Amino acid sequence: MTKQTRRTFVFLQGVASPFFRRLSKVVEEAGIPVYQVNFCGGDAIYCRKDIAWDYSDKPENFSIWLEERIMSFKVTDIVLFGDFRPMHVDAIKLANMHNIDAHVFEEGYLRPHWVTMDLGGVNANSSLPKVMHEYFSAKTPVSLPKPVDACYRLRVRATHDIAYHLASFAMRLRFPFYRTHRNRTPAQEYYGWMIRFPTLLFKQARCQQRIQDLVESQQSYYLHPLQLSADTQIQIHSPFKDVHDSVNQILRSFAIHASKTSILVIKNHPLDTGLDGHEKYIQKCAERLGVEDRVIYLETGNINELIEHAQGVIVVNSTVGMASLDKNTPTIALGEAIYNLQGLTYQGRLQDFWEALQRPNRYFYERFKQVVLHRTQINGDLYGRRGIDMAITACLRRFQLSSINVGEQYPPVITTPPAPKKS
Repeated sequence: MTKQTRRTFVFLQGVASPFFRRLSKVVEEAGIPVYQVNFCGGDAIYCRKDIAWDYSDKPENFSIWLEERIMSFKVTDIVLFGDFRPMHVDAIKLANMHNIDAHVFEEGYLRPHWVTMDLGGVNANSSLPKVMHEYFSAKTPVSLPKPVDACYRLRVRATHDIAYHLASFAMRLRFPFYRTHRNRTPAQEYYGWMIRFPTLLFKQARCQQRIQDLVESQQSYYLHPLQLSADTQIQIHSPFKDVHDSVNQILRSFAIHASKTSILVIKNHPLDTGLDGHEKYIQKCAERLGVEDRVIYLETGNINELIEHAQGVIVVNSTVGMASLDKNTPTIALGEAIYNLQGLTYQGRLQDFWEALQRPNRYFYERFKQVVLHRTQINGDLYGRRGIDMAITACLRRFQLSSINVGEQYPPVITTPPAPKKS
């Protein structure tokens, strides 16, 4: 499908931001028919009315509804965020049946400054190779451009999120069968954040001091970063039913198999709502296993510093695993992840990892990272104006519409300070 006039795009649910609205507008300006589906009021306020299709029926009828439109409008491309939402699962199945390109967005596999845009699925469903030799045979540019600072701001993201959910509530009668894919209501999550986030200001210095003391003591420690309770990657692509299930099994293995002089550091996720009581649960488990004096729980702190000095990192399928490999730290992934490959992560049992501590193959990791960047990562952000401008420009290249100009050109990220000027 190289001719633009033969293509038709349908946008499904995106993130709570103007990203899909702006991207669809630019695609349409290329002369391509574009439509966007609203599943709830939040989608509606971030969608242009002239291209909108409301879906207000029951979820189980969506597949038939969408297939009728695929056939009638000769759809060639479907664009969506996240491959785990029930109606997105149906859409991807239809895309495979009808030989349609499903462009799936997700938060970046690499952080910061990156957004994931993969074909057919993301994370464990990614189109990326599954074995080492395929990475070395994959075609990529000799060198990739340096990332540009996308200027991500949490307050911008939070503002969009609040607007999205207020609109969903206000238009609930227009979309009577819509149910969020998350395990808590927006009101519950906001309540948790209102309680937790102010306390982080007081805990930041204490947690960072504890990290500094731990590093300076040269005490041997392992790191386990928690994922969000609502993270479907744990529920769908791991053997665990939830975060507490994974923590319980990791603590049990640590208590039995790790050196009795070692420490396990468990760090909470920055966006956790605080509603699941991780600290109390971990303390209770550690006491039951008799390792309460060897387990440190951190509510916040510098994750990169923890990774750099850790003996090993235990993840389920968090993107922290990528950061750990980047720092050449021994890593084990207990769930499915794009980086859980022979030569990168430890492929044995968790009970053996505590002593094996096998570092990633650095040559393979650099090649793996190059392929991941080239095939699935776009430089930008999904929430702020600058980041969206950057992301749209990269998306157009992926859509083979790169002749269109979008936004400003931004300088690359400066990773080292410039040399002083000679007087």
